[in-house]
Amino acid sequence: MINLQFLDWDSNFFGFPIGQILINKKTDYTSGLLSNLLVKARDKNIKLVYLILPERDSFISIPKFENNIRLVDKKVYYQTEIVLNHTQDKHISSYKANTINNDMYELALSSGEYSRFKVDPDFPDEECKNLFKKWIENSINKTYADEVLVYQSKNKILGMVTLSIKKNSGNIGLIAVNKQYQGQYIGHKLINASKHYFKQKGIKDLTVTTQSNNFNACRFYEKNDFYIKKINHIYHCWL
Repeated sequence: MINLQFLDWDSNFFGFPIGQILINKKTDYTSGLLSNLLVKARDKNIKLVYLILPERDSFISIPKFENNIRLVDKKVYYQTEIVLNHTQDKHISSYKANTINNDMYELALSSGEYSRFKVDPDFPDEECKNLFKKWIENSINKTYADEVLVYQSKNKILGMVTLSIKKNSGNIGLIAVNKQYQGQYIGHKLINASKHYFKQKGIKDLTVTTQSNNFNACRFYEKNDFYIKKINHIYHCWL
């Protein structure tokens, strides 16, 4: 059943009520149903609704709200099987510092370059930056992640990846490489180190998401044996 969900964390973080309408599979739905749910959201003083649908050839128009809705993300879900015993490069280690290195903040911000919160002009740029700062902080304190690996050379962190286990599957949350050092296979080494970590945990699958318009990221994952599992279209509806 399709329904409206109130999002506590998002609402608290951004400072205004946010809801979500999630359609999990390619099932029939009508513009009337979605329109009624958006009216319900507006009556509850929700200011923003994330509308998440499976990839379709076209989106059903919602006449009452067509000027409020913006496509902000074509979210690609990648997956790969962990079938080999991958080694961990000597430059890669677990991030153990109690404080967050500025390199980590910069890498976290760069990982959000194509984020829907940055694409949507109704979100202030500073809010998007704060979101990814909070993401890396909560990854390092193990709220969002089980492990954070970094690629370090000459006391400088050149790349990082955050890892978590969800429903017996490994997941990459954030992954980024310093732009000045891209093309040196640091990202590939971080992927292999991630596979090594999950292999040690008995995990057989690894997942990651990115945006379809982030062509470099899509090409990178596909070169590293990831395949597309599904694609969701995400709309922001401001009420």
